[in-house]
Amino acid sequence: KVARSLENYSASDITNLVKEAAFEPFREYSDEELRGLSKYDIRAVQMKDFEAAKRTVLPSVTSKDVMMYLEWENKLGKAM
Repeated sequence: KVARSLENYSASDITNLVKEAAFEPFREYSDEELRGLSKYDIRAVQMKDFEAAKRTVLPSVTSKDVMMYLEWENKLGKAM
């Protein structure tokens, strides 16, 4: 489900999105609460974390960029 919603996200954008989603469970605790927790006390990353991350990490590739690369590929061919 996450992958299907990443149109126009670059590899770098996806890296940032995953990092942001991974921090979401930590945001449920205060700094003081975090100091007393073990890694097993913090919940796993869930779909809601990716949804929250998508509100702050936006795609950097526009539809215009995609069209430009497709035209370039058609004109010059694929690199591999």
